[in-house]
Amino acid sequence: MAFLLALLAGAALFAIWCGVVLPRGPVAPRPIPARQRAERRLIGLQARLDAAQMEIRAFDFVRQSLLLGVGLGVGLGLLLGAIVLAPVGILAGFLFTWSTLERERDQRQVRYNKHLAGACDVIRNSYSVKPSLQKALEAAAIYTQSPVKEDFGQLLIGYMQGEFESTLDAVAERRRSIVFDGVANALLRAERAGAGVTDMLNRLALTTRENVAAFEDAVIAQTTARSNVQWGTYGPWGVFAVFRTLSLAFSLTGAGGVFGGLTTFFSTPAGNLIALLAALITIGAYVYCYQLAQRGLVVRRVSGADALPEPSGAAQAGTERGSAVTSPGAPMRGQRPLGPAFETGGEA
Repeated sequence: MAFLLALLAGAALFAIWCGVVLPRGPVAPRPIPARQRAERRLIGLQARLDAAQMEIRAFDFVRQSLLLGVGLGVGLGLLLGAIVLAPVGILAGFLFTWSTLERERDQRQVRYNKHLAGACDVIRNSYSVKPSLQKALEAAAIYTQSPVKEDFGQLLIGYMQGEFESTLDAVAERRRSIVFDGVANALLRAERAGAGVTDMLNRLALTTRENVAAFEDAVIAQTTARSNVQWGTYGPWGVFAVFRTLSLAFSLTGAGGVFGGLTTFFSTPAGNLIALLAALITIGAYVYCYQLAQRGLVVRRVSGADALPEPSGAAQAGTERGSAVTSPGAPMRGQRPLGPAFETGGEA
């Protein structure tokens, strides 16, 4: 018995020694979750979503679009009897999801710009009490609402570290808001001018309010135009769906002889072809009209080196950049030139 126990103890020690001394074999890679594999394949789509400022992951965008598109495709296929409409419904699901995300993005931008206008009021009031740009930025970082609060907290840190301009550029690039571009340039000019910028900050608060109102009017006009495009292109399909539902209902009654051909035509090859052509024409018209409806909000940024000359005085600095959105002329640092639709109040 003692010999057996000693043998087992020796075997255990030998196993431990082998595990410590001997080189380990290749470790099997951990299986990658299916969602991570899918997200790796959607890197290009994620880049496009990020460029369009859509706060959604590519995997979630595809999932939501497919859920909506499959429902539309199945509904169209069952209602019309044309199975070729199933992939068209899936494509329509992606278009509808993208349109919804654009509307949510525009609403976020309007809310952000309104909070930004409030921050400019805080900066003006704080500077009028104590003429210190640092104290004004600190007040904006404390008394404003998120996410403007976090942005001005970052600007305050950059100002204290002597990296105000680079911090402004970083926040402006992240926000990509033409209203923030105007505020950023006015703050940068105030920082360069030093003291005596009370009038500049007063004009900044006023023009920011005007710019926010102009931007909101443009967004409302764009939203109305997009809604008109949707109703104009897909409204006839809704009317046709109602007609098809009524024809199917009447075919089950004594009027079946009248509506019998209408209920079976789209299940034939010719009916499938006509339904497919109509759906493709509708999708094409929707995409084309939707692109036309977006005119005025498609803007281009310019580099800071080419856009911000040295200020000639505090008063001139305050008005020149404070009216970035509402006044014409050459773009300044970070300013994105607006199209005719924005300059006229957002009419497409």
